[in-house]
Order: sequence, then structure tokens, then C-alpha cells
Amino acid sequence: VFRSVHSQEMSFRSCDVVSATTSARATCTGSLTYVPKVGSPKPRVQRVRWEFQMQERGGRWLIERLAATPMP
Repeated sequence: VFRSVHSQEMSFRSCDVVSATTSARATCTGSLTYVPKVGSPKPRVQRVRWEFQMQERGGRWLIERLAATPMP
């Protein structure tokens, strides 16, 4: 996916975080602005819902899984 874009920016509008001792889930909404390498150089904007699954290991939080879903 990253090979097909010239630039990309994620902007979070809101995030809800649910955490336990060593795991957490963040559900965020916002927008993804990107410029494809091929075609029009005009930036494209897509509303997105992201879900991050995180795990704490050795004092550091790591993203275990990320799912992005386009929103209407």
C-alpha cells in the first residue's frame, strides 16, 4: 500500500481507549489524506475508523493489530 502513495497523513478526531493491565484497545475516528503516486496529484480525503489492539511488553506498549475501515 505505501508504495502506491506519494504522501499520507492521518488525523484523529476522537479516540476511545479501553485498557487492562497489559492490553488495551483504542477505537479512533478521523481522516486519512493521501496523494497517490499515479494519477491526479490532488490530495484525496477518506473518513476512517481505526481499531488498535495493543500489548504491554517490557514496559513498552506495542501495536499488535491495526484495522482500518472506511466510513461513509
